[in-house]
Amino acid sequence: MRNKILLVERDASILSYLAPDLAREGFAVDMVDDGHAAYEAVATGRPAAVVVGRMSSSLGRLDFCRALRMLVPGPEMAIIVVLARELELLRIACIEEGADDCIVEPFTAHALALRIRTLLRRYHMPKEDARLRYAGLEMDVDQIKLFHQGRMVPLRPMVFQLLRVFLERPETILSRADIRAHAGWPAGEGSDRSIDSHVRTLRAALAAAGARDLIRTVRSWGYALSVEEIAPPAAAVDG
Repeated sequence: MRNKILLVERDASILSYLAPDLAREGFAVDMVDDGHAAYEAVATGRPAAVVVGRMSSSLGRLDFCRALRMLVPGPEMAIIVVLARELELLRIACIEEGADDCIVEPFTAHALALRIRTLLRRYHMPKEDARLRYAGLEMDVDQIKLFHQGRMVPLRPMVFQLLRVFLERPETILSRADIRAHAGWPAGEGSDRSIDSHVRTLRAALAAAGARDLIRTVRSWGYALSVEEIAPPAAAVDG
């Protein structure tokens, strides 16, 4: 079921506002409070996406992500992990263990819904139309071509790959660690200095094509693809 999602969260107060808001976003929402129940729900119900928050069981989130990904391959189900604060090593570990994305508290149901829809579009994109679109940009993933308002924009391979990471997660703040993990770059290409250099090159290429100010710098956090400025998230305390 393409719109069915599973929320794994022990905090009833979070579920009380998040579940109804996600339902209004068009999702069918199931809720459980521990990892073992969530595993059973995935095994029997096969949701399109699982949102992993705090769990009441002894099963850790990394172990849970690993178990879920062994149960259901990536293209069949998206996994998003909720982080109480921005921790690069934890974010990278989650992705390495099978998560598709992480979202940092506090966040709105709309922001979470956007992440889920983006992942589901990527997984269920028809092969004959494997294209990513945002604000006049259109990327043909199979042909490795980028267009802006119908005109082709030449990009070097690494810069094309960087833009693909952004297009798959529009209006989402991505740290350099996020970019490294999602692009799957080796250490040399994925250094902070190298990523900053690729971002500068991408901005110049987009500006030359008439697509200015789409790659935003979010001070102390990273970058985002957005037509509007994005404020850094408020600091959160781990619970």
